Amino acid sequence: MRPAVGRAVATVLGFDACGAPSTSTMAAWLRSSPYRAVGVYLGGANAACGGEGLSPSWVTTETAAGWDLIPIYVGLQAPCADQSGLAPIQPAKAAAEGAAAAQDAASEAAANAMAPGSPIYFDMEAWNTANASCSAAVVNFIESWTTTLHDLGYWSGIYGSADSGIAQDIAPLYGRPGAPDDLWFAQWDGSTSLTSPYFPSTDWPGDSRLKQYSGNVTQTYGGATINLDQDSITGAVVGLGQPVVVSMSSVAGAPESQLIITGAHFATASTTVSFGGVLSPQVTVSSSGSLVATVPPTVPGPTEVTVTTGGGGTSAINAASAYTVRADVAAAADARSGGYWSVTAAGNVVNVNAPWFGSKAGAALPAGIVGMAADPATGGYWLVSADGNVYNFDAPWFGSPFGRAPHGSVVGMAADPSTGGYWVVTGTGHVYQYHAPWLGSPFGHLPSGASVVGMAADPSTGGYWVVTSAGNVVNYRAPWFGSPFGRLPSGASVVGMAADPSGPGYWLATDTGAVDAYGAASLGGLTTPPATPVVAITPTATGYQLLTAGGGLQ
Repeated sequence: MRPAVGRAVATVLGFDACGAPSTSTMAAWLRSSPYRAVGVYLGGANAACGGEGLSPSWVTTETAAGWDLIPIYVGLQAPCADQSGLAPIQPAKAAAEGAAAAQDAASEAAANAMAPGSPIYFDMEAWNTANASCSAAVVNFIESWTTTLHDLGYWSGIYGSADSGIAQDIAPLYGRPGAPDDLWFAQWDGSTSLTSPYFPSTDWPGDSRLKQYSGNVTQTYGGATINLDQDSITGAVVGLGQPVVVSMSSVAGAPESQLIITGAHFATASTTVSFGGVLSPQVTVSSSGSLVATVPPTVPGPTEVTVTTGGGGTSAINAASAYTVRADVAAAADARSGGYWSVTAAGNVVNVNAPWFGSKAGAALPAGIVGMAADPATGGYWLVSADGNVYNFDAPWFGSPFGRAPHGSVVGMAADPSTGGYWVVTGTGHVYQYHAPWLGSPFGHLPSGASVVGMAADPSTGGYWVVTSAGNVVNYRAPWFGSPFGRLPSGASVVGMAADPSGPGYWLATDTGAVDAYGAASLGGLTTPPATPVVAITPTATGYQLLTAGGGLQ
């Protein structure tokens, strides 16, 4: 009779080493290595590795962290074993000795927090398969081992060299009551494929094969070194079965961006990812340890990422699963510190190497933030919303176009470096001035279908430029150096412009990361589109920087 508790199955890469690595080493390898399973020795009459480092707390800690375990028991060996000096099976007592080995292995497993339902793999080293009586003793021993483990509630596995006993004597057992449930064969060909010329694909198919594909390898991950054998696994393991989040490709990003999550126990057909209770619209599981989730269009942030399998388990919430949805819409450079600020539509201001003076985060804004400008006089900044509200932070408030909606929604603003005031511009091209001169606007004169997306002040003349999404540049008391109108790549739109602080000229940036330079400004731009669209361009002491919706800086 098979165990009542079902097998936990993993499809991962693993390794086996003589002793159980320390918890610090396991943590380092979980973060940095490709492995998610580790073989551990329970003991046995011929165990050269006596379970060093193995304990109930170690097992509990590592399975909770996301490691799968492969319990190994090295009991009596074939009386005709290739290796000398091993305690042998007595052919006349083979069945009794197999049962005794299973009882001892189950006892050791239970003592180390491996409950019934766990597999235990018997390590049977190579033997002379031409010796019929010896082979019969091995078969009797393994059949009894399997039957007794089942009676005790454990699953049976066997490990051995593919072509030195396993293929000749154990493989024919497949389908019989005493056959091991899982086959772990050593075939050092360097391939992780679980197919083998020694076993037909119908024997131990699907989720019951493990392969040791390389041996005596020394590897270092996260500063920790282990001498090991390498394993490819689609078979029974000891593990929680619950998904565990180990790391994420980012801790912040824009709605509908892609988030790569690494961990353990991700099921291909039944894994969901939620962001604060909002389900990802698309989850692609590439392996049991890696998936890609699309951030939902609307998410409360900051939030927690939870991975759930069809079995109902959810990942423990930890530092790695904290996530902030950022939809940055604008940025401003701090000329004093060389840093910058970025702002989301909700008014969250993030400061990078620049002082933080406040934000509208958490406030019930009548309309979303669309623009930002730095005050060259005080070092503070202003935010402007689509309805024309201007919010000041360590910068003077000179007024706003709030309530003057007939001229369209506001799309941006620029600071006047001469007066310390600012201009606000709408999508229809209307320019409002506050403690700054009004020099003109393209309102009523824009080409059909054109929409203003931003403006920039000329530090040399005190004038300004206004730019549309199609690349039209209109100049007011500032020199016109050119525009990409009519030459933008298909599907690309201009999202903003920045004046070159070191000389006459300006840059225009598109959502795909392309940058056009005019005047004395130097050319640049991204060669490949970023993961999330570019939303702003700001000047630096040596050039410019691009900000993406996900908060990334290019």
